[in-house]
Amino acid sequence: MLALVMPATATTLVVLTATASLPALLVGSPEPAAQASQPTAGAETLLIVRSAIGAWSVNGSPLSEAVLGVRLRRQRLRLVQAGPQGPSVRLHFLPSPGLGSGEVSRSLTWLQRQSGSPVQLQLAGGG
Repeated sequence: MLALVMPATATTLVVLTATASLPALLVGSPEPAAQASQPTAGAETLLIVRSAIGAWSVNGSPLSEAVLGVRLRRQRLRLVQAGPQGPSVRLHFLPSPGLGSGEVSRSLTWLQRQSGSPVQLQLAGGG
């Protein structure tokens, strides 16, 4: 009987230790994207919000999807014409918590396609 208890106890301890260390392994070190969140001198920041019903707003001003697309494409053209020494634009996308993950993903992809630049995803609650 003792011959079965010892291996079972050892196995249980190994499994529990591995399970307890799993959150620390998943959290890991901060991603390099944290560096990008620091303000850049001369950079314009656009906070793009999508509500649960699909309405868009930029820096608090409501816009239709068509108008937002035109604005982002014009912004991309201005940045290309200005070259690397010109002003930069930082895009932050804040989706409503009411949007599903699929809709958030589609919206983020659409924003990146329209703007031609990276879009930083911000989640409600500071994520």
